[in-house]
Amino acid sequence: MTKIVFVRHGEVNGNVQGRFMGFTDQGLNENGSEQIEALSLRLKEDFDIAYVSTLSRTKQTFEILAKEIKIPEIRFLDSIKERNFGIFENMNVKELSEKYPKEYSLLCEDWENYKIPHGESAKEAYQRVCEAFDDIVAQHRGKKILLVTHLGCIRYILAHKITGEMRKFWNFTVNNGSYSTIEEADDFFILSKLNA
Repeated sequence: MTKIVFVRHGEVNGNVQGRFMGFTDQGLNENGSEQIEALSLRLKEDFDIAYVSTLSRTKQTFEILAKEIKIPEIRFLDSIKERNFGIFENMNVKELSEKYPKEYSLLCEDWENYKIPHGESAKEAYQRVCEAFDDIVAQHRGKKILLVTHLGCIRYILAHKITGEMRKFWNFTVNNGSYSTIEEADDFFILSKLNA
């Protein structure tokens, strides 16, 4: 059986401020580091391989986890970075609705397909992340895999593998410093843990 554990990075200041972090490269704040230290004591498992997003917040999360967890192979992967929010990067809803009212309105009208200028649509990010995930699973069938990534990425993969529908993205809660687990059984996936 293939087992995949997803870890969402610890808290950054942008999360507290409700900002669209996306590709914005911000490190963990003090609370975020404490969240991952606590998680490393809960997540007492060894893994065959880890895939880590290339942003600072996920790299720092992995570094803290690696003190307690045995992982013989680590790969850093751009394709499991958060969605690129383009001109909305590092802005909260109030700021972007004031600065980019037309673009924000278009996003609200069609959140799946609207491509943010200089960024991605949700559908593009979904396809990027899910293709990367499917490739990871194909390479490591029967192994235990750790993915250290982002809220959007974990939701995309859960929507893809558990529901088969991208729009079910919103059905999953994934807090900073939490982990979720899915397991491949024959030709389908089981959600065995969410937001732990």
